This record gives sequence, C-alpha cells and structure tokens, in this order.
Amino acid sequence: MRRLGMAEKRKKRAAAVVAERCQVALNSLSSDEYYKRNGLGAHDTRFDNKDSSFASDMRDRIFGESLTYVRERGPTGRKPLAAGTLPGNFSSSSSSSSTPGPPVASGGIADLFQGYGRTRGGEEALKLSAANVDLPEQAGTADLAALLTPGMSRLISDERLFALPKRERPVSLPRAATLVESADQYVCFVRRLFELGMVVFRRSVEVVNGCFGVSKGEGEKLRFIANLKPANACFPPPPELKLSGPDLLGALEADAEKELFCWKYDIRAAFHRFKTPSWMWKYFALRKVPAKEFGLGKGFVFPCLTTMPMGFSWAPFLCQEAHGEVVASTGLPRGDLLLPENDVKVDRLRYGLYIDDGYGFSTSLEEANRAFFNICEALAQAGLSVKETKCVRPSKADLTVLGLEVKARRGRVGPAAKDLKELIGATEEMLARGCASGLEMSRIVGKWSWVMLLSRFGFSIFSSVYTFMQKVGESGGDLWPSVRKELGIVCGVAPLLCVSFFQKWSDKVAAFDASKEAQGVSEVLAPLGWAAGKRNFLRMTPSVEEQGRKLEKLGESVRALSWTHVVSSRFRHDRHINLLEAAACLTSVRRAAKDERAGLRCVVLGDSTAVISAVAKGRCSSFPLLVAVRRIMALCLASGVRPLFLWIASENNPADAPSRPSQVFVCE
Repeated sequence: MRRLGMAEKRKKRAAAVVAERCQVALNSLSSDEYYKRNGLGAHDTRFDNKDSSFASDMRDRIFGESLTYVRERGPTGRKPLAAGTLPGNFSSSSSSSSTPGPPVASGGIADLFQGYGRTRGGEEALKLSAANVDLPEQAGTADLAALLTPGMSRLISDERLFALPKRERPVSLPRAATLVESADQYVCFVRRLFELGMVVFRRSVEVVNGCFGVSKGEGEKLRFIANLKPANACFPPPPELKLSGPDLLGALEADAEKELFCWKYDIRAAFHRFKTPSWMWKYFALRKVPAKEFGLGKGFVFPCLTTMPMGFSWAPFLCQEAHGEVVASTGLPRGDLLLPENDVKVDRLRYGLYIDDGYGFSTSLEEANRAFFNICEALAQAGLSVKETKCVRPSKADLTVLGLEVKARRGRVGPAAKDLKELIGATEEMLARGCASGLEMSRIVGKWSWVMLLSRFGFSIFSSVYTFMQKVGESGGDLWPSVRKELGIVCGVAPLLCVSFFQKWSDKVAAFDASKEAQGVSEVLAPLGWAAGKRNFLRMTPSVEEQGRKLEKLGESVRALSWTHVVSSRFRHDRHINLLEAAACLTSVRRAAKDERAGLRCVVLGDSTAVISAVAKGRCSSFPLLVAVRRIMALCLASGVRPLFLWIASENNPADAPSRPSQVFVCE
C-alpha cells in the first residue's frame, strides 16, 4: 500500500509541474505584448491570481486535466522541465538559437529515376521498389460506377461530361516525377501491378503521370501514390467533401446517465478496390516500360492504372460517396450521419464516415451490433471488405477513432496521452535544436491542428508558424522568437485539448455588442433546450441567401426572449470597432465562465461578422483581432466553458441598447 501511495504522490508532483506550465502558457496567450504596446490591457485574465476564487476554480480544473494526462501518459523518459517554464524559453525577449541544426535535404529532383520529393500533405516522398511497396492482395473488386448514386454514376461514366474539354485545359500540363530505386525495379513494380490486375498496357495515352511512395509507419512497407498532377489538370475540381471529422466528433452530445457503446471499422485498401470506368485509364498512365518485358513486341508501352489511384483529385470524394451509398443500403437514415447540417445528439444510433473509415455510437448494444455487422456485410458484398485488425466491435471500452482516443465510459475524446506525449516531445526537440525546415514545421503544426479540430480554441495560438513555413521553405532556418513562443504555448496547454460528450448546455444565453464609446452585454434564461438546438446555426453568414433566411428565424426567436441588460460601460480607449466588439465578447464569455463553474456549453450572440467568425473558427488573418481572440480562447481553455458563437442581425441584438452612449447605465 505504501508503494502505491508514493507512486500517486509522484504523479501529483508531476501533475503540479504540468499544471504550472499550462498556467504560464495560458497567461502568455492572454497577455501578449501587443496589448501593452497598444493600451488594450483593460482586463486581468491571469490564471494564477491567488486572490480570485474564479482563478482558483480554473487552477483546479487545469490541475485535474494535468493529473489525468500524467496518469495515462506513462513514464516520460525525459528530464522534466522546472515548474513555471516552457520548452524553448518562449518569452517575448527570447531569441532564436544560434546553434545550427542538422542539414536539411533540398528536395530537388535530378532526373526520372533519381531524386527526393515532398508530397502535398507534408510527407516525405520516397523511392519505390518491387519489394518495399504495400499492395493489396486483391484489387479492382468493386465497380465504382455501380456503387454511386445514379446521377454521379452517369457523370463519371461519360468522358464528355466528366473531363474538361481540351480548350479548357492548361496549355502546358505540369510535370510529374517518378521516384523508384532503378529502372529495373520500376519494371518489377509494374509487373506486380499487372499481376494484380491494376494496370493495362497501351501504346498511346492522354497524359503521363509519375509515382512515389510514402511511409506507412516505422517497419512497414511504403504506400503507393500516383503523382497525378498532369491528369488532375484535365478534370474540374471535385465538389466540397463533407466528412465526419474530428470537429463533429468533438461536438457530440450524449446523456451521462445512459450507457454509450462505440465501434469502428476500416475498409482494406479502399482506393485500390475501386475499378474505374475504362475511359479514365488513358488519363492514369504511368511512365512507359519496354514492351518486350511483358511479351508485347517491340518499343514501349504505357501501364495505365485501372483502379482508383491515390493521388487522383476526385478519389477522396468518390470513395466517400461510394462508402456512403453502401452504408445507406443497410437502412441507416442519412439524417443520422454526422454531418455539419445534421444534429450531433447521441439520442439514437449515430455514425460517421471518413473516406475509408467508419465509426458509430449508440446507447443500445443490440442496435450497435446490428448496425456494425450489417455494414461490414454490405461492404463485403460490394467488394469492399473491412480490415479485421482495425475493426472494433461495439463496446464501452476505449478505442481510437480517426487517431483520437474515445473514452465511452467517461464520455471524453481527445488525443491519447501517449500520442500527446510523443507530439510534445517532438515539438520540444525542435525547440531545443533551434532550427527547422518548412516541411518539418508543417508536420508538427499539422499534427497539432488535427487535435485542435476537436475544439477550435487552440487554433488561436498559431500565427507566426504559418509565415515561417512559407518564408523558410525546404532550405531550413533558425526558429523565430515568435515561432518558439507559439510552439511553447501549445506544448503547455496540451493537456486541455480534449472535450466531453457529457458536457451539458446552460440555459443562460448571452448577447454582446459594442459601439465606439461603450460595450453592452445582455443575458436571459432561455426555455429548456433552446440553446442546445442552435448548433446548426454555427458559422452561418447572412451573405449566403439560404443561410440568411435561417438566421432571420434565429433573430425572431431571440427577440421573443425576455432579456436583462447586465453590462453597460464606456471604453477608455479609442480602438477599431472590431477590437471593441472583441472586448465586449470577452466580457460576455467571462461572465458565462464565472456563472457556470462546472464548465457548461452556452450560446453567445453577436452582430459583428468579423468577431463572430474569428471566435467561431478560433483564428483570423488580422493580427490585432487575433490577439483579442486569444484572450477569449485562453479563458475558454482554462475554465472549460464551451461557447457556441452565433451571428444575429443588429436589429435583433438585445445588447445593442446598453452599448449606446445615450443609454449607458450601471448594471448589477
């Protein structure tokens, strides 16, 4: 018993260090030097203020999240940083390291079979060989056109409807490199494709593409990617892709009093399973090979891919559409699919589709099992079998969905503690080295951004890192002080980047407004369930006609409530109206965080398109406004409150009256 007690004490001491680092990061995020230089520091948002009971509540939450992270991450394997510090010494006075780091590869391509490249997603492009590429045991088992809706099937089956006319294509098509270990290995690789039925040979083709490989993980073979830049230029851009991504996963609402069962599956080699229409094959040609190698006589022939290539611009959209049609054939309603236009309540079976991945939630084990096995059977009948090793049957056990850990019993979703520890470690190593290439930075920022999609509060941290990636490119360079600061902050707040399915809605609704002279905040206790039903208005804008009509209905329901003016105060400084609106928004969020100490979801209304858009997305292009948004986001991360920021017209905004100078009065 004594040993367990000592272990728990060590974990609490470690959690205290993590929590203090988190407080330092939040203070830095909300107290940027920009405020001091421009006289905008009107409010104290420090989270280590020992004289404030509100700050004490926030410290308790930060410590609780830090302790959870420490318990689950396992041994760190690194010497812990001192309390109150962050990796890279990210204070505004810090300078980038002068110690040069390791050389960074240039990424130039020498010739057809030599070179080093980068994929668009930031992964390293590697050379293929016949032995190191991972290809499916079966390919082309599903007819793509037969699995799509009738309209989409007609579109992709007719070259005249789907491909761009030659007059609309670029005069000079982009070039595409082929990265293989040698010419002989390329022939062997093509032979493997031919044996699987993935290519046919033709003497003349429309365009010629390249190919390369990307790593699937340490110790695994490479993933085959077709470099289809020339072919993609011959097709129009695909429609908007609607995915059940981390943003919708983090927005789920479930009842804590009911059991929650979750499951997932993964389609094995999904893209290679789809057989494309024969007219497309001439657009999917790879570099030519000697015809005699395949018993086709003299000269050269072009291997043309017959399955849907990874690298085709339409591939994710078509895979998602076909996947959705197969799942819909099992009888699952499309209204239960997790999409931005649908609700996110787990009061019935809900399911999500992310290209070749699928997952679902239900409060009934029987219902979950029925849906899971029906989907797997339907996919198998369509020629899209699932990968057994990546399937998890319905249960209440923890599982990984889209790279994020779902804890059904606790109703939480976020990065797995061990994965988060590795990401923090990789970021700290970059900070310790003091330099990076644009590619290395994009990998780190991309991984952090995926986690932040759960709750967009963290996006406000990043600004300089994007500029660094564009300016430095692949040549590499010393990390700027601002980049070091942003990476240090994100490492500090990492334990707070998780959300809860069981987080309830507050019945209190707030509205804010600002004029050049004053700010106003109004609040109301809305009818039960009023706030929870307003998520579908998220990120709607009046500039879109259909959305404008919906926002008018929202405004009518807002006017029908009995509002109370709780804040009406003059500004002491003359600033841009967007910054003043952001200050009023901060006031409303602070009041919500103080009133709802349990950290509930709440609705915050405003008529400033710029501010509402910025706080809803967690970021904006205007740096002065971004700095103001950071204070709001830091408060949300520290307190646990999750505001739903919605736009309403000025004539419907109840806070318009207390924000006018002629009506300024003392509230509460």
